Order: sequence, then structure tokens, then C-alpha cells
Amino acid sequence: MLPIEDLIIELEILEPFLKRQGFVLDNYKKEENSEGHFIVASFKNERKKFIINYKDSIRQVIYQFDDSVVCHDFYLDQLGLAYKNQLLDFQSDNKLLSFKHILEDFEFLISDFFNGDCIKLKEFSKRQDNVITKPNEKL
Repeated sequence: MLPIEDLIIELEILEPFLKRQGFVLDNYKKEENSEGHFIVASFKNERKKFIINYKDSIRQVIYQFDDSVVCHDFYLDQLGLAYKNQLLDFQSDNKLLSFKHILEDFEFLISDFFNGDCIKLKEFSKRQDNVITKPNEKL
């Protein structure tokens, strides 16, 4: 199957939850980088976006509120829940399992991202920016 066909099937695991939270499919885009082609799927609820970068499996999961952006692992880590992160192996051979793990991890993000005002996401976004930009400034 083509990656987009795989992704459509696998997103069916997340869609019921996302719909209950008021998210609708926003976009599918084909992108390209040095590793080849991949797909970006995004779901939107007003000022919030849930984004998956997908090639042969999940490459990255992102949560966005306005201009504030946080990656899945960093979000859970900053919440003090890194040890509960189910989505540890993005390159898993079992693609459906990865999507089930994301769904399980959503439990930890309901009060801030899905139902809340993203207060923690905005705070963590600044920290994530510092983690990324400070070492690069020293280089």
C-alpha cells in the first residue's frame, strides 16, 4: 500500500476520539526532505492543531496552539509523565500499535490540550524553543 493509504487506515484509530474533542481533518500534504517523501496530516479545532508526520510509520507528533508548538515526547516529559509515554518507538513495525499508543497517551493531554486553554503547552513550547535554540546559538 502507499503511505497515504496506510495513514488513512491508521488514522481511523484516532478519529473517533478527535471528533469527540471537536477536531476535524484539516489537511493532508505530501512533503519532501532529505530522507524522501512523507505525509503531514493535521486535525484542527479552532486555534488548536494536532499534526502527524508519517512516512512508513509515524515520524513525529506535534501539538499546536496558535504559534506555540510542542512535540509529543517533550510534552509528556514536561508534564512529568515520560515514564508513562506509550509512544516510545515511532519506527515500530506494527503501525497500528503506534496509533493505539498515541490514543492511550491522549489521556494525559485532555485537561491541557484537548479540553483546556493550552496553558502548559504554551509554557512548554517556550522551553522546547530554548532547548533547541540555545545549543545552536553556542555553535
